[in-house]
Amino acid sequence: VPAIMAVEGAFQKLYYEKWNEIIADQKSFKFTVRSKRPPADKINSFIGYVNTRIYNVCLSEIYKTELDPRIGFLHEPNYRALSLHLDLAEIFKPILGDTLIFNMLNKKEITAKDFQTDAGRIKFSNDAVQKIELKMIARLGETISLGGRDLTWRQVIRREANQIKKCICEDAPYEGFRWG
Repeated sequence: VPAIMAVEGAFQKLYYEKWNEIIADQKSFKFTVRSKRPPADKINSFIGYVNTRIYNVCLSEIYKTELDPRIGFLHEPNYRALSLHLDLAEIFKPILGDTLIFNMLNKKEITAKDFQTDAGRIKFSNDAVQKIELKMIARLGETISLGGRDLTWRQVIRREANQIKKCICEDAPYEGFRWG
């Protein structure tokens, strides 16, 4: 697991370096380094907010299966009681979260004015939260064709959780989600 996490970390560093080629407003949203707790800048605040939403959706879908969200296979339950949703979210953060961030920034639906600093913490205005939530809800309701069925993204997440369950409980081979 530590070797896999190291490879994932190295890939993520390269991935984030490409964000500046995608995000048009480099004056307000130039990506330098990924920072958390607290986020160092607006872009990290946006990433953290959207990732948290995806974690919550994944956890919600895990609860609809027979899986125990405390038992992850990649993230260890160190300072958190739950870890499986973190593993599941790794699949969907780039597809759902990052594309939402890119689209909202490049269409200027979120601008530097949508952020506030409160006690040294960077956070969104209430209007910005509402805009992001509406986009997230719409995105989760979009359908894609998968295995001959049209599924919403929320259903795709639940399907992936059920694939993990079948692998663990029924010893079925696990094929991770592939899109495109």
